[in-house]
Amino acid sequence: MAPAREPPGISGVIYGEEYATSDLGSWLPIPDTGSGGSHVFAVPMAGKEALFIRLVVIAE
Repeated sequence: MAPAREPPGISGVIYGEEYATSDLGSWLPIPDTGSGGSHVFAVPMAGKEALFIRLVVIAE
């Protein structure tokens, strides 16, 4: 799980996370289960030997 809070006074930014197992060319989105200015991203580890996660930040 990777929780994150949006910085105060900053707007126009979309936050997300993606994960990949062994093929770093195939990234999949991680659902954001947070609310308001809090973001919570979690991926179950069951059946995965390794897991790579990257933060995605997009300016609107």
